[in-house]
Amino acid sequence: MLDQAPAPDWRRLDLPLAAALLLGGIGMAFIPGLRAIELDPEFILIVFLPPLLMEGAYLSSWDEMKRNIGVILSLATGLVLVRFAVAAALTGLFSIE
Repeated sequence: MLDQAPAPDWRRLDLPLAAALLLGGIGMAFIPGLRAIELDPEFILIVFLPPLLMEGAYLSSWDEMKRNIGVILSLATGLVLVRFAVAAALTGLFSIE
């Protein structure tokens, strides 16, 4: 039944492919009677992630990357440090060894 439904064209939505796939998955979650599909996480990493990363890389603009390199590096560095601090605080709080 679902294979006969017209497929929406994600390019008309002006969304990245990853966002369109996410919205499609969320929409499918609310279809009553649709069976749940169990996928191995390693399968997802091998089959689905590389094409999404390649699509993102092909659509990236080097000019925008150069223009925003300071923001990109500060967010990346800052978020790594925040994550490290939160993990250290939680480890000390719960005495995880």
